[in-house]
Amino acid sequence: MAEPVDRSAHGIDRSAQRDAAAASVLLAARNVWIINPPGSTVPFESFEEDLMASPRTEPTPRRERDSSPWNWLLLVPIVVPLLVPLFNANDPRVFGFPRFYWLQLVFILLGVTTTTLVYQMTKRRR
Repeated sequence: MAEPVDRSAHGIDRSAQRDAAAASVLLAARNVWIINPPGSTVPFESFEEDLMASPRTEPTPRRERDSSPWNWLLLVPIVVPLLVPLFNANDPRVFGFPRFYWLQLVFILLGVTTTTLVYQMTKRRR
């Protein structure tokens, strides 16, 4: 018959150390960080009881649907740059830049202007 194995090395019970390590992993997974000193024999159940004692019961506010007709304007800065005939020329040049390059800057301004207009028209008054 085999001799019983002494599980305590240097006065530390390995099963208690393993339980403390498991509790640390559980707490880390739940974004709760508690640092256990080496050899800590804190039981696993005490961590779980503390975490389970106060569940989050805050109701999440419901978002209302924003079905304003102003939102359709947001399609303009998406569709207009896809119109290839706008790019199909070299002239006119602005400050020496061909149409393709300065038209890109115009599309950026179109997007910013449209987004700002839609935001201002659809924001709720407080």
